Amino acid sequence: MSGAGKCKGKGKAKIQVQEKGKAKVPAQDKGKGKAKVSVEGNERTKVVSMNILAIRQRDSRETAKQLNLTTAQMIKVMQDQVAFLEQDLARRKQEADPYFLAAVLAKAEILEFEEKNKEYKSMIENREKLISWLAAWVDTYIIHKGGPNYMEVTLLQDDHGRRRGCAYMTNRTHIMSQNAYPYKPFGTCVEDKTDVKVHLGEDDNGVCIQAFESYAHFTIECNYENAAKAWRFDLTESTPAFSVILIEDIDEDTLYIIHELHHLKLKRISVSGVFPGYPGQDRITVTHAGIAVDERFPFAEGESRPSGFQWIIFEHVTDRLTLVRWSLLNFCPVNANGPLSLHETARSFNCPVNRFDSEELIIERIRHTAEMTINKFRDQFRQRSNRFQLEAPTMGSRDQLFEDDE
Repeated sequence: MSGAGKCKGKGKAKIQVQEKGKAKVPAQDKGKGKAKVSVEGNERTKVVSMNILAIRQRDSRETAKQLNLTTAQMIKVMQDQVAFLEQDLARRKQEADPYFLAAVLAKAEILEFEEKNKEYKSMIENREKLISWLAAWVDTYIIHKGGPNYMEVTLLQDDHGRRRGCAYMTNRTHIMSQNAYPYKPFGTCVEDKTDVKVHLGEDDNGVCIQAFESYAHFTIECNYENAAKAWRFDLTESTPAFSVILIEDIDEDTLYIIHELHHLKLKRISVSGVFPGYPGQDRITVTHAGIAVDERFPFAEGESRPSGFQWIIFEHVTDRLTLVRWSLLNFCPVNANGPLSLHETARSFNCPVNRFDSEELIIERIRHTAEMTINKFRDQFRQRSNRFQLEAPTMGSRDQLFEDDE
C-alpha cells in the first residue's frame, strides 16, 4: 500500500506537469529548466546593453568631432576679425580719421575760445567799472541843467518902464530863437507834427505842472513873407479861437496885446515882435513873451493867466512853399494867489476832473488838450493864410525855378 501510494503520488505529479504544458520535462526536472531560461535572458540583456553603449560612444565621438570642428571654425572667424581690427588700427595710426581729427581740433578750439571769452568778459567788466567811476567823477564837475527856467515878469505902471520891459522881453526871446536855430526836433521830417512835453513838480497839494514844452512844424502853400504877415495880422483880429481885448503899439515892430482864449478859461497878456532874418537867412521870426503880472491890469476874480515865451520861424522853401517851426515854453497858469494846482490847471483847460482820477490821468488829459489846442491854431492859420497865395513876395523871388517861368 505504501508502494501503491507512492506510485499514486508520482503519477499525480506527472499528470499535473503534462496538463500545464509549460515544459515537456518531468516534474522533478522543473528547477533545472528555470535556471537555463535565466541565463539566456541575461545574455540577451548584456548584448542589448553593449549595443546601446556602442551607440552612445559613437554619438559621443561624432558630437565631439562636430564640436571640435565648430570650435575650430569660430576660432578661425575670431582670428580673422582680430587680424582685420589690427589692420584697421594700423591704418588709423598711419592715416588719421578726418572726422575724428576735426572733432578733436574743434574741441580744442572751443576750449580756447571759452578761455578767451572769460578773459574778455573780465576785461569788459573792469572797463565798465572804470567808465562808471570816471562818469561819477566828471559828474561832480558838471553844472546840471534843471527844469525850465521860470522867467517871472512884472510890467510897471509908468510908460517908460513898460516900454523898456517890453523891449527887453522881445529882444531876449529873439536871441533865444537865434541860439536855438537850426533846432529841428523832428529831424528832416516835413510832415505835420506836434509834440508836447509836460514838466512836473510838487506843491502843497502834491504833483503839479511847472511848464509845457511844445514843438510843432508844418508847411503852408504861400511865400514865407506873406505867411509871417498873415500870422502877425491874426494877432490883431479876433478869431474863433480867441478875442482881442486890447492892442498897444510899443514901437514899429512890437505890440502889447491882451487875448481872451475861448476854449480855455485863460486870459493871455503878451508882447509880440517881428524880426527879419539876418543876411543869408531867408526867414522871418515872430516872438511872443507872456506876461503874468501887469500892474495896470490886476487879476480879476477867478482870472488865470499863462506866461512863458514862444517863437515862430517862417522859413523859405520855395516862392510858393513855407516851412513853419513853432516852439513854445508855457509855464503853469497863475492867478492872484500864485500858480494853479493840478486840478485847477485841469479846470482852466476845460478838462473833466473827478476825485477818483489819478494824477497820471489828469496830466495826460491836460497834455492832450494842449496838443489839440496847438493843432487847432495850426489848422485855422493854414486856412487863413490861403488868402495870401496869389500875392507876390515883397523882397523879390528867391527861387530861380519860378523866376524863369514868370
